[in-house]
Amino acid sequence: MNSFIKAFIALLLITFTIANSYIPVIGVISNVEPENSADATKSKIYSTYIKWIELGGGQAIAIQPWTTDEELNDIFSKVNGFLLQGGNKDLNLNGQFETFVGKVVNKIIEYQEQKKVNLPLFAICQGHELILLLFSKNKDILTEFDSRNYQSSLNFTDSIIKSSRMFSYFSEADFVNMKTKETTAHFHYLGVSVQNFKNYPLLTKNFLVTSWGVDGNKDPNYVPVESFEGITYPIYGAQFHPEKVPFDYIPTDNIPQNPEAMKISFQIALFFINEARKNNNIFTEVDKKNYDFINLMDGSFINDGGKMVKFYNKTVVKVINHNPTSNNVLILVIIICAICLLTFLYKHNHKKDEGYDSRSLI
Repeated sequence: MNSFIKAFIALLLITFTIANSYIPVIGVISNVEPENSADATKSKIYSTYIKWIELGGGQAIAIQPWTTDEELNDIFSKVNGFLLQGGNKDLNLNGQFETFVGKVVNKIIEYQEQKKVNLPLFAICQGHELILLLFSKNKDILTEFDSRNYQSSLNFTDSIIKSSRMFSYFSEADFVNMKTKETTAHFHYLGVSVQNFKNYPLLTKNFLVTSWGVDGNKDPNYVPVESFEGITYPIYGAQFHPEKVPFDYIPTDNIPQNPEAMKISFQIALFFINEARKNNNIFTEVDKKNYDFINLMDGSFINDGGKMVKFYNKTVVKVINHNPTSNNVLILVIIICAICLLTFLYKHNHKKDEGYDSRSLI
């Protein structure tokens, strides 16, 4: 039976290795183009977000705001997490883009509550604002801030931030640097103040404020929420731009690119992608052909005002070939192969045992 046990252990090790070498797939929700378009027939994705996902160890697909319910169900059976980009949209609770994002958020909550599946969503700048707007159900929660093209440190309570999931990779030195040095990039003229946040029970019930900042003019009456995380749900927000620190080289952009800022950006990316590893969703090679996997080197990103952007058009985006059971089929094939292998080894060893002469020990 020794070879049977060895084969079984080897099979477990191979399965464990495959599971841990899998590169998580993050669905990046495209922003509508133009930003305030009434309908969602064109969209765009910025390359800096894709680079940041790859920095943390992930890969990305594009999710369009015109995605149907059927397509979204298929995506949820395969994707490992979601990212909401920053932007300049005048957010509207009744807009097609905002309604679609709300649908994604509701499904993330559904998967967490009913299926116990962790599908993290990381929302940056405009995305951060939209999540808080959706939960508060009130656009008036947004306040004007003068924090456009501005780098800053962050403020936080040690007991809260050091127990947070989002900053779990930070050392004591990282916390000191984030509090005393300009390590975050800010490009927003709207935000949610700490005061407004506390006035909405649905926000305080579902989210924990982990850091806050200052207005660009140092106005003490305006204290913006700079980061939050879901208390129960895997939803995270950053008003600042971690993706710009290592990948934005536009001369007019005021980006902190010191070593401390670079490390903070990397550790937040690493956290996000590792959170995406906590579910068993898998994109097969067949799935990759059906989805718009984003390849930064294929020439599809163009220079748009100094930023590398990929544009999409609803009329030319390829149609997804739905195959929601592909993951289950793959798992079933692996299980059948494993059973066949173990059965063969068992019979092989059983025959050896039957032919074994115990008298040879005398």
